[in-house]
Amino acid sequence: MNYDLNIECKNYKEIFISLKKSNIYYNLRFILFSGKNSNIMKKKKPKILSLNVILNKYFEYMIKNKYFHVINNTLYFSLNSNTVDYEMLGIIISILIIYPEIKLDYNLPLILCKILVNQRLGLNDIKYVNSDLYNNLYLLSRDDNIDNKGLAYFYEGNELLIDGKNVKVNSLNLFDYIEKIINYHVRNYKHRINIIKSSLFEFIPKKYIFYFNGEDIYRIINRL
Repeated sequence: MNYDLNIECKNYKEIFISLKKSNIYYNLRFILFSGKNSNIMKKKKPKILSLNVILNKYFEYMIKNKYFHVINNTLYFSLNSNTVDYEMLGIIISILIIYPEIKLDYNLPLILCKILVNQRLGLNDIKYVNSDLYNNLYLLSRDDNIDNKGLAYFYEGNELLIDGKNVKVNSLNLFDYIEKIINYHVRNYKHRINIIKSSLFEFIPKKYIFYFNGEDIYRIINRL
């Protein structure tokens, strides 16, 4: 859409709020008037900021406030967090898909991309988003005596599959059992995941997203 939209703001927080309210198909240009009062703002030359700059500033803010953490140049966050703006995440993913020229300073995690298309998650996917769960399941995966543990497909009072109480865990189905536990935990955050998806699908039809798997989306949005 060839339509220019100038957004004037006094600080980055206002810019982030404005971005959430904007049609990202417009040619957005952010004008930052810095200063504590209106007279100073009028005298100082405003900063003209691109959408690329704004997105990276947003993640700088999120990292500084410890809402996100960075490992191996990848951004991670917990789905259990009450401080992450899940709607904004969906908008940012939309922008990255629509505008291939925009590049983040950090990569978004593969687990986020898999969640978007309901792809089954594995042990490595949760390594940096739920370290306690990862550590417990990793130790379980290395247990050579698993056949004698008396475990069944029953977890936190719930069956992980039909008649799970009577399905024993052994060395052959152990990783399937672990994956079912991981995906059980992810389903607990269905509401937050749906916020991300709804925000994304507002700009990009769901059917187009489901043309891809998580790995495809990961490569697209991270320019790999």
